[in-house]
Amino acid sequence: MIIKKEDVKKAKILVVDDNSANIDLLSKILLKDGYENIFSTSDPLEVEELYSEHQFHLIILDLNMPGLDGFQVMRMLKEKFPDVWIHIIIVTAQNDQPSKIRSLSLGA
Repeated sequence: MIIKKEDVKKAKILVVDDNSANIDLLSKILLKDGYENIFSTSDPLEVEELYSEHQFHLIILDLNMPGLDGFQVMRMLKEKFPDVWIHIIIVTAQNDQPSKIRSLSLGA
């Protein structure tokens, strides 16, 4: 199956970060690059409902957030949507091996 570039730019992307400046920056970068469907939330507790409604093609997820951290969000998504492969990119200032391994084991 060949995916056209213009189809990729229509992908639904969710940015999840408790820092609004990070959301603004990532959203601006994606929009400038031509992506059309950028959604965001600063509340990790909203991710399940947003995913249920929109079935995002990609989630860009911060690890360090209040309420639920990124690890808990990934675990919740795996439990709630076990038959769906959800593409997740982690955004974090953490640079330790255990966080990398844990993120990958949860589907990042």
